[in-house]
Formats: sequence, structure tokens, C-alpha cells
Amino acid sequence: MAQSKHIDKVLDRHSDETITNNRLRLKTSINAIRWLAFQACAFRGDDESLGSLNRENFIELIKLLASCNQNINNVVLENAPGNAQYISPGVQKDILHIFARKVRAKIREEIGDSKFCIIIDEARDESKREQMSVVLRFVDKHGCVQERFFDLIHVSDTCSLTLKIEISSVLSRHNLDIQNLRGQGYDGASNMRAKEVCYVHQFFSKLTLIVNVVTVSPKRHDQLRVAQANNVANLIANDQIVTGSGLNQIGTLQRAGDTRWGSHLNSVRSLLCMFDATCEILEKSTEEGNFSTRGDASAAYDAITYFEFVFVLHLMRNILEVSHDLCQTLQRKNQDILNALTLVSTTKTLIQRIRESSWEAFIKEVILFCEKHEVEVPDMNALHIPRRGRTRKIVDQISAEHHYRVNLFLAVIDTQLQEFNGRFNDNMVELLTLSSTLDPRDNYKFFSVNKVCELVERFYPGDFSDQEKFHIRMQAQHYELDVLNHAELTNLCTISELCQRLTKTGKSLTYSLIDRLIRLVLTLPILTATTERSFSAMNIVKNRLRNKMEDELLANCLLIYIEKKIAEKFDTDSIIDEFYDMKNRRVPLR
Repeated sequence: MAQSKHIDKVLDRHSDETITNNRLRLKTSINAIRWLAFQACAFRGDDESLGSLNRENFIELIKLLASCNQNINNVVLENAPGNAQYISPGVQKDILHIFARKVRAKIREEIGDSKFCIIIDEARDESKREQMSVVLRFVDKHGCVQERFFDLIHVSDTCSLTLKIEISSVLSRHNLDIQNLRGQGYDGASNMRAKEVCYVHQFFSKLTLIVNVVTVSPKRHDQLRVAQANNVANLIANDQIVTGSGLNQIGTLQRAGDTRWGSHLNSVRSLLCMFDATCEILEKSTEEGNFSTRGDASAAYDAITYFEFVFVLHLMRNILEVSHDLCQTLQRKNQDILNALTLVSTTKTLIQRIRESSWEAFIKEVILFCEKHEVEVPDMNALHIPRRGRTRKIVDQISAEHHYRVNLFLAVIDTQLQEFNGRFNDNMVELLTLSSTLDPRDNYKFFSVNKVCELVERFYPGDFSDQEKFHIRMQAQHYELDVLNHAELTNLCTISELCQRLTKTGKSLTYSLIDRLIRLVLTLPILTATTERSFSAMNIVKNRLRNKMEDELLANCLLIYIEKKIAEKFDTDSIIDEFYDMKNRRVPLR
């Protein structure tokens, strides 16, 4: 009997030691996976064998951790049992899946029963698969506005029915009640699609071709910089440009990106600045390059030396410069509704001015540019003939001046104005204007009891009962007098800051209807800038060397990378326990 008890103690001690070693081994793998995911690094490589000098990031990181801690070294890699090394691709995916599931669960917990909105956008990843980004915007229990990246879903197409099915699936899978959905923001993958005006669409296709031909080759890229340096030197020698510290720096052509709004303006500006140098390199490439290069270079040279291309180049620069400040404002995480509305109005006014009174000055500027850079200028009074067209095939007998002024200049500007009116229609402007009555700046000078009631009646009738609609007028009057005399509610600058202070001081309970209205307004999505940022992150996570990532793995890695502030708070032991519960494990972990 005594011998039996002694054996039981030895077995228990052995079992405890085994479990401790197994958990330490798995913990090391979890820490390595967490770090690599946070840095958007690849996990695996081509050769992870024992004889490899570089067993790739994941195993090399485990080796580094083992070299710093003897206890870890004793239980990992070659010192681990063959069936429990925890370094296989399957284990890596399981751990990433657990992290992603916990992040989504935390976001779902933050939302609770609050109202929320979804922000959706689509873009192609490195392997040309269409991906839909889902971002949730809501106000948390502390009164802070949160925009959380929630999922990345592969879609076969971007038609409305497909998006609806996928969005509904995401919401139902995570028990997000569609009755609490209070806003939807959608956008295309690129802000410069402009297929409604074929000339603009063709222009950006040609611009991309020019940039690619010149910059894809390191040799041509260096030649471009040398040519630009020579042009700048000649201009300085002829006193055509001024010199000074930081002036006349030699740059390069900028590529327009799908996820960076300002990149289109930078691309247009860079080509205007380096026009002569670009023409020189393209012309040289048509003579000296290989067969494939000569074809692309010839097409690019024909495009850049065509008057219509130069015309649209200047037109897009003018329009993009006018709208640049508005784009930058709308991309900020903390958007100022009043300033955004002001910029919308001023931007529309400035574009309208270009339409009404800038044609003569504009066409003169384009013609002078073409004469300076030896681009053939058509006779504006002659019949317009498309570059590769014939007179007998032309249905509309119009002059060149009519084509450039009506079909291009006015058509592009009118499309831009229509886009503004579509995105910022009367209802949206009215909603934002009424919402600005809650702005706390300048001691609540914008606050109006009547506008508060009108905001509820016009845009949020379903969120307040008839009794609450009656009561909110009196509550707003109390609120108006109280906030001016409360030290912690003065000197505030944004509605978001006001919401946080109301929660902190307990006034959100006293003025519960006002607080509810503020949260509804803050939930409103203005733009889809957060989804654009998620696509920028996607291009980091799934790059040229990692272009075969599965959709689920990409979504999990992207979620952990973007929401790392949430993921870094998870206790490793909880990850181990969930890992153990996922399936039957051969090795005990508890």
C-alpha cells in the first residue's frame, strides 16, 4: 500500500512537469506568432529544414528566444517531442485563428447593445482577388468613438446582392442585430475610377503606363533623374527659375495608389514637373530598349506628346488641387463636421468658378505649356478629328474648340459637381447641419433646443418614443443651462469630447436623451477612410512574396495587425487553454 502511494506521487510529479514543459513550449510559439503578426512579417519560407542556414522568421525567432532562456531552450525544437513541437503551419493557423476570434469577441463586447454603422469598401489584393473590408463604427461605454476593423471577406463580384449577402452573414455570425444598424458607408476601390467620363478614365490608364515604363527599370529611373537634373541646371543657367535652400530637388514620378487619395494629385504634379525629362527617357527607350520595352515606351511616348493628354493633365491638376484640402479633412480620424461642411461648400464654389470663368485662362495655359515642350497644338477652329479616326467616320461634326471645351472641360467639371451633389446631397447636408447644434465649441454657441427637436423628428424618429420626443425639449432646456455652469463641460472642441465628458461626469444619465442623440450623431459615418487604411495594411501583410495566402489566414493576420492594441492584451494562458479545447490533443496542456 505504501509503495503504491509512492508510485502515484512520482507519476503526478512527472505529469505536472510534462504539462509545465508543454505549456512553456506552446507559450514560446504563441509569443513568436504574436510578434510576427504585429510586425506583419512572414511566418514560413522555402527551406525550414535542420540543415538550412535560415529556417525563416518563425523558427529563427524561437531559436532567438531559446538562446536567451535555458528553460525555453530545454523544451523547444530539437529538444521537444516529435508530436508536440508546435511549429507546424497548422498550429500557426490555429493560434492566429484564436487571436482573431478573441479580437472580434472583444469588439463585439465593446459594441454591446449600442447602435453601430458599417463601413464597406472593396479592393484587389496582391493576387488580384477582390476583397471586401468591413469596419464597424460605434460609441463605446466610455463615450469614445471607435472605428474597428472587423473582417476581410473575399467576394466573387462587387454587385449589391453579393455585398448584401456577405454583410448579412458577418452580422448574423457575430450576433450583431441589424435593428441597431444606424448608418452604412460604401465606396469604390479607387476614388479616381471616373468611367462616366471616358477621357478621364483613359487619361489615368495612360498616366499609369507612363509611370510604369519610366520607373519600373532602375536604369531608366536613374536616367530620368539625370535628365531632370540637366533640365534644372539649364533653367537655372537661363535664370528661368530661382534657387534657394530646399528648392529644385530632383524627385521622381509618383505612382497613384488605390488607397491613398492624395496620390493622384502627386502623380499628376510629378509628371508636370518632370515632363521634358520623361519625354526624353521614353523617346530613348523606343530606340534602345528590347522588343517589349520599345512597344510600351512607344505607346507611352505617343500618349504623353498628344495635346488631349496634356489638356486633361492640367485639368485634373486644377480640380484635384481644389478638392485636396477637403479630401485630407475627410480622411482624419477625428472629423470636424462644421469644418468639413464649410470645405464642401467652398470646394463646390471653387469648382463652379473654374467652370464659369476659367476656360480662356486655362486653354491659354495649356497651349503655352505645349509650345514650350514641343507638343503639337491643334487648330481650335478646325474640325475635330480623333487621333486614330477618319473624317468620314465622325458622326458629330464639331470643332476642336467645342470638343475640348464641352466634351472635356465642362463634362469633367460637371461630373465632379454631380459627384459632390450625390455624396453630399441635401438630406446629408441638412443632417450634418442639424447635428452641428450639439457642437460644444465657443461655450455651446451653436446649441439650439429647436434644432435638437428637429434633428430627432427628421432623422431619428424610430430611436425615440412619442413620450421621449415630447420630453427631450424640456431636457434640452435644462441641459443648455447646466453645461455652461459645469467646469468639466466647458472649453470642449468636439462632439466626441463632449460625449466622453458627459459619461465621465455622470451627466449622460441625467440627460439620457441628449446623450442618446449625441451617440447617434457620432455613429454616423462620414467617409470610408478607415477602410482605405485597412487596404494599405493589406498590401503590407499580403505582398509580392506572400501572394498565396489563404483568405482566412489573410483576414486573421490583418485583423491582428490592425487591432494590435486589443490583441496585445490577451493573456497567453487563455490562448493555450483555447488551443487545447479546439480539438483532442495528444499531449496534455493542463
